[in-house]
Amino acid sequence: MYSPGRAGEVLDLNLREALERVAGEYGDKTAIVYGERRLSYRELDNASNRMAQALKDLGVGKGDRVAMLLNNSPEFVIVFFGIVKLGALAVPLDIKYKLDELAALFNHSQPRVLVTENPYLKQLSPSLGDFPFIEHVIGLDWEGAAPFHRYSEMIALGPEQPVDVELDGGDMAQIAYTSGPTTRPRGVLLCHRNFIEEAAISAGGFRQTEDDIVVLFALPMHHVFGLTIILLTSLFRGSTVVIQPALSMSNLWDTIERERVTLLMGVPY
Repeated sequence: MYSPGRAGEVLDLNLREALERVAGEYGDKTAIVYGERRLSYRELDNASNRMAQALKDLGVGKGDRVAMLLNNSPEFVIVFFGIVKLGALAVPLDIKYKLDELAALFNHSQPRVLVTENPYLKQLSPSLGDFPFIEHVIGLDWEGAAPFHRYSEMIALGPEQPVDVELDGGDMAQIAYTSGPTTRPRGVLLCHRNFIEEAAISAGGFRQTEDDIVVLFALPMHHVFGLTIILLTSLFRGSTVVIQPALSMSNLWDTIERERVTLLMGVPY
């Protein structure tokens, strides 16, 4: 496991290298738990390679934007890493946004690909023609005919070899939309190094180790807290992340007991 570093210390890795390192070290150890599903570090690395290859086959390249309108799930993690491994920019969006809000963010970020799921796909379908820059739509649970791509088919057919693209820590990895003190979301560009450094600082501050089991509850992964402070910090430390699918306190206590969770992070209420 690589050193978590000190505050202010830049770890000159990119997100692809960081995941490859922990996958090489922890291999079959469980990285993600989601209900009855278990995804090992090696499986996560391989699946995200297949996602990157699938996006490349659609014409996505370095610097292109890929919008994500997804709930917290293992697929969110796979898609995110698939995007950044390709050198493209992930654009995770709030699933609670209404159509006019999404339209404003689509027009601002101009993604070439949208990855989403029902019911958001059905709601967006009549309006997708308003965004000609969206060339492809990938549906996690899409069972209909074209023009949408089925995620399950794309992820099953792609090779597991990493995409041959040159990356460094200063390359952009995400456009994070935040309202800040305003009521209008604005895009913030984050590079690979931003994620690596913040995850390292957080892991050091929490004294987090590979023995920790961390539950991700209520905090969406489209937000920097859920994505970086919980998910990426835990993955790059070799911990296990338990994604809680339902916003139920009783289910949360059951999960904590069943999975022997050691860390729960949240927002004070």
